[in-house]
Amino acid sequence: MGRQAKQILDLRRYIPPLSLLKLTETFRHMRSNGVLEIMGQDPDTWTDLFKVLPSGSYELVGVQGKIENGDGYKVTIRKK
Repeated sequence: MGRQAKQILDLRRYIPPLSLLKLTETFRHMRSNGVLEIMGQDPDTWTDLFKVLPSGSYELVGVQGKIENGDGYKVTIRKK
């Protein structure tokens, strides 16, 4: 597997329903083995993040909490 481009999805300025819609739209258009870095700050989005993605369609690559002055999180996933 070659090196894949990483997409960055910054959801910190979206309200939860719109951020989850943006996530599913972005994920749907990704190619297999594509890497997506998701940045957010709303705790509701964090808890629903993995509920909106199809089960078994992604691999969790990394999780980083407390980004940028302790506000928000960063999740990295790879599409299978």
